[in-house]
Amino acid sequence: MQIIIESKLYDTQTAKEIEECFDSCFGTHSDANRVIERLFKTKKGQWFMTCESWGEGSRYHLLDVDIDARLMDDDQALVWCEVRKIKPEIVQKHFKLEEG
Repeated sequence: MQIIIESKLYDTQTAKEIEECFDSCFGTHSDANRVIERLFKTKKGQWFMTCESWGEGSRYHLLDVDIDARLMDDDQALVWCEVRKIKPEIVQKHFKLEEG
């Protein structure tokens, strides 16, 4: 799928999909709240996220879009992973993390 964000073309077929998160990541399981978010990184190192949603209960429903997309910087992409509890081994492949 090709998407234009901030006047640039992004392609989910050529970018690396890092992870996807279904609505279970958000604690919802209702058919009225279906959400799938995917985090990608381009060959040039740009992060972007796509979100597909459907159903009146979806948090993106009021935007009147089925697919939304936005750019992210490194910090935003890392927070996306943390909030969605992406497995540490996946996160460590893409981010340098300090030991706590």
